[in-house]
Amino acid sequence: MPYPYITKADLENRVSPIVVKRVLGLNPGAIEMVLADASSIVAGYLRTMYSLDALAANTPQEVKRLALDAAHYYLVQRFPELHPGHNPVSMLKNLRMELMDLRDRRTSLDTDGSPEPAAQTDGEVYEGGMVVSDAPDCINNWSNDLSKFY
Repeated sequence: MPYPYITKADLENRVSPIVVKRVLGLNPGAIEMVLADASSIVAGYLRTMYSLDALAANTPQEVKRLALDAAHYYLVQRFPELHPGHNPVSMLKNLRMELMDLRDRRTSLDTDGSPEPAAQTDGEVYEGGMVVSDAPDCINNWSNDLSKFY
């Protein structure tokens, strides 16, 4: 698992050691797969904004929480009999919304230091979100004057 943001102990603290033990009884390799899948979905959303190596080396609590939310979702999805009353569709929708908010900088990690967001390399971002690059003016100003393209 390249970016292990959470451990079996973290998962036991979230869903209970009894649930983890029951899952292991049903499928001995399931917990490792759930941990890998949970870390993978989080890494997939954050890789454009953060150094994944820095996140793994110094995992912020928000990343752990999101990975645990993902792991809980995968447990509910794969072992619904152990989680009566949980709605996996709703859980996934909420998880994706939170990951997109973090990726799109509507929220942030709970850290002032590393890991810092990845550097923007293709332009400068000014207030209001306008990106200015070295591209020709007709591309930079496409939203202002679409008549050039018709």
